[in-house]
Amino acid sequence: MEKDIDKAITEARREYFRKWRKNNPDKVRKHNESFWRKKAQQLIEKEKADGFTKTTTQNDDDTANS
Repeated sequence: MEKDIDKAITEARREYFRKWRKNNPDKVRKHNESFWRKKAQQLIEKEKADGFTKTTTQNDDDTANS
């Protein structure tokens, strides 16, 4: 019984957010852009903190895997 209620709650929440995303594509786009911008910035900061700079090329990666 409890699992049925939890399942209904989960599905209701999913449906609500599906409708919200459909009706607010500009907000979704803005959020996604902001999220990935922050992730990229964190990656850059982590690489700087680790003293790592990406100097390999696609060809270097291909030969390393062979």
